Amino acid sequence: MNLSLYSPRQEENIYIRKQTRTWKRSGLITDDQLTAMDNLTSPDVRQTNIFFRVIFFIFTYHCVAAMVGLFAWITKINSRMAISATLIIAGVIFYFLAEHLITKYRFYRHGIEEALAVFSMLLFCAGLFIGATNIFSVGQWTHQQTIFLCLLFAVTACWIYLRFCFLYAALISIIATCIIPFHLSLPPAGERVLLLIVLCLIFFLNVILVVLSIIINRWLNTGENKARDGFTAENILKPESHGIGLADVAAALTPMATNIEVQQQDKFFDGGTSGGGGTSRGF
Repeated sequence: MNLSLYSPRQEENIYIRKQTRTWKRSGLITDDQLTAMDNLTSPDVRQTNIFFRVIFFIFTYHCVAAMVGLFAWITKINSRMAISATLIIAGVIFYFLAEHLITKYRFYRHGIEEALAVFSMLLFCAGLFIGATNIFSVGQWTHQQTIFLCLLFAVTACWIYLRFCFLYAALISIIATCIIPFHLSLPPAGERVLLLIVLCLIFFLNVILVVLSIIINRWLNTGENKARDGFTAENILKPESHGIGLADVAAALTPMATNIEVQQQDKFFDGGTSGGGGTSRGF
């Protein structure tokens, strides 16, 4: 069952588009082929680059925090239960607002919906924790309160990951889960054993894929020129650049760099409509 707000088709098209731009930068496909692939793989989402994603996240986070603070200041909330209810309600509102931005305006890693989702998780967990401790607390911090808070973050962060596919939310959930064994009043050896069990369970969820990738990588590297049947583990692509590299700066500061003629690279797979259609180069 897919709980994500994005369909598998959208995720696949976004991945394909990212790969095709890497192929274009590496000279493996032409501009026409890139355009053809883009026309066939429209993800129907609104994206931005990493710079604006961070800016939007920080700006939105500060805006919603200011809104909650302004509301608390205007209403003069002073009781713990009123604070708890306010935080829970605000967390729910911001969460559904984040989902609305995705379903209505098709935001994808845009920063705004991320900040709303993360802040809603913080507000919701804080509200539940304050309310629960106000009802059951004896006036001092206990291990049970720490366990309860970690469970809140583990569950809510896991839900944010399943719903929005933010990898850092999964990391938050794992860290919160790993803190719990140290607050179960166990002997030091028992804490380490329980933590080891938790980490092993997480590890064995991925170990099969890791072992398989190592085996395939070594099998490819033992072939002629580190390749077998046209497949290789060597990286022949140019990674995406989000800014000016040091080499570009050095070239700009070198007077002779302006006299260098740059020859256009041959376009592999030229002649096809979607990459790989050309037959004149022996593919």
